[in-house]
Amino acid sequence: MKKTTEEMGQLIISLQEIFDVVRLINPTQLEPCIENALSGSNEKRHDYCFRSFQKDQRCENCISLETFTKHKDETKIEFIGRDPYFVLTKYVEVDRNGEKATVYIE
Repeated sequence: MKKTTEEMGQLIISLQEIFDVVRLINPTQLEPCIENALSGSNEKRHDYCFRSFQKDQRCENCISLETFTKHKDETKIEFIGRDPYFVLTKYVEVDRNGEKATVYIE
């Protein structure tokens, strides 16, 4: 999927109406970041997704890593206790004023 910076901002806003958590993953560092798509600024946060599932390390079936290596969308179900959570990742290329950036929506 290819998006402009503005389209990416709108996509994030739309997804936030559906999902509890929407994050961008920087594929070169495989860490979460919040990108203000309208200003182009990055705010890095170190609340890795596995912490959301009360884990101390990356999941064995890490779909962010799969999306990074295969450049394709992935889905899975994770549990917190007995509560299931649907998780998906989406491969996205963002055009920032002629400069291409690759991110993953998680």
